[in-house]
Amino acid sequence: MKIIKATKETHYQEFLNHCPHQSVSKEYLKKNVTYILVLKGEVVGGYVFGNTYPYRYTEHITDKIDKQKMLHFTAYNNVTEITCMWIKPELKKSYISKFMWASIGYKGYFGNAEYYLFGTKSKKFAKVLNFPMSTKRFMSSNTDDRKKYHFFIADRKKTILGAFEIVMGLFIKKPNQELISE
Repeated sequence: MKIIKATKETHYQEFLNHCPHQSVSKEYLKKNVTYILVLKGEVVGGYVFGNTYPYRYTEHITDKIDKQKMLHFTAYNNVTEITCMWIKPELKKSYISKFMWASIGYKGYFGNAEYYLFGTKSKKFAKVLNFPMSTKRFMSSNTDDRKKYHFFIADRKKTILGAFEIVMGLFIKKPNQELISE
C-alpha cells in the first residue's frame, strides 16, 4: 500500500474512473496536487490538495454572503483545500482508510499552506470532522444542489494531530448505548 503523487496521464484517469465526485475534471487534477492510494497495484482511493483560485468549494456555494466570506478568507490567507477525497466503500473502515488520513495529515504538515480548508455534505461525516480540537468549523452553507455543506479549517501546524483525532473518531468503537442506560 502506498500514496503516489499523480504525475502520469494514467494516474489521473484512474483517479477519475473511481472518484464519486462528478464535477472533477482531468484538467483540475493536473493543475493541483493529486494523490492516489494504491493497494496491490490497484487505485483504491485518493485526494487533492487544491491551490487553484477560486477554490472548488467556493464554486458550489449559492448564498452570496457565504460566497463572499469564503472568497475573502481564501484570498487573504495562504490556503490549500483538501478536496475530492474518496476511498472504495469496502475500505472505509479499514486500516487502509487510516493510512490515507495519516497521509493527509503528514502531507499537510509538511506542505506550504498556512491553513487547510475541507468540507462535506454528509451530516454524519461533519460530526466526525467537528470532533477534532485541531479543526474549526468555518461555516455551513447551502450549495447548488440545495444541500448544506459544512466547511472546516485546520492550521498547518495541527494537521497531523487533526488527522490522528479524525482517525480516532472514525475507528474507535463507541460504547453500546444500552450498556450506558442501564
